[in-house]
Amino acid sequence: MNYTYVNSQIKVIEESILDKNDFLKLSKVSKNEFLKTLVDLGYGSSGDSLEKIINNELYNIKKHLDEVSPKKEHTDLFFLLDDAVNIKYLYKLKTFKLRDASMFLNRGNFLEADLRSAILENDYSAFNKDYTKLLTNIEKNVSHITDPRVLSGLIDSMIYDFILKKVRLTFNEPLSTYFKTRIDFSNILSFVRIKNLHWKFEDNKEMFISGGNISVKVIEDLFNLKDEDVIRSLQPYYNEELSKILDDFYKTKDLNILEIKLDRLQLKLMRPFKDDAFGIGIIMYYYLKKLAEAKNIRYIYANPDIDIDNLLEY
Repeated sequence: MNYTYVNSQIKVIEESILDKNDFLKLSKVSKNEFLKTLVDLGYGSSGDSLEKIINNELYNIKKHLDEVSPKKEHTDLFFLLDDAVNIKYLYKLKTFKLRDASMFLNRGNFLEADLRSAILENDYSAFNKDYTKLLTNIEKNVSHITDPRVLSGLIDSMIYDFILKKVRLTFNEPLSTYFKTRIDFSNILSFVRIKNLHWKFEDNKEMFISGGNISVKVIEDLFNLKDEDVIRSLQPYYNEELSKILDDFYKTKDLNILEIKLDRLQLKLMRPFKDDAFGIGIIMYYYLKKLAEAKNIRYIYANPDIDIDNLLEY
């Protein structure tokens, strides 16, 4: 299939994504009726928990994109971030001898049995050369780690490094924009959370990911600044929109709203690619809308009194 044909399909099916009226309806139902109402609105299928319904919905999206993507090696990069969640989970089982709660996202690229064999038994036979190299590199670098936060940070960094190397070979602007902004906003959230705990950068440097538009050195320097100087230091990035978001955060100290605003900014930055009829932009933006839809559903379920205008817009 080519992008023109697939993108015309995407334009049709994205009409079924939940809108503000649907979210308003969800916000007015009781917890007991929430899951049934969600399914009645056309989202997912029946399930006994919200996460199961969301996971199944996103799994079906991945399955569809696997079938129609003109360049599956590009769309696979989206789902490596779900693989990262599974890899971190399995390494925590292995390293810290935790009870296996069978918490595995089925919407990544790697089958659970294959990934368990690789991480728990060092059997990489199910993986191609590139993924074998990634997984053996992770094993080599985290085998001595005793801090779960450091372990998670190192795994995230190695997976993003793998993704960015692939993206550089594609000369693909939508992919590059998405992953670089995702790194930046993840680093900003880590900075805010760590600074709030009065922790030092040096003791948490593994939590920060290289490769974004904002260097890790710039992030490190923020730890020595007052709030107003942090805002000033970030003004050169993202047309001052990032610094305005931080300015609002320092007034409210609301981490949930900060995360929503960063997600909102990322959607805004990706929006120009949604009409890219001859490339991956439409597919990417559709997938980001589905992720935003899932986040909105979670926000409403956790905070039924949330102002609908504060949800992600797409």
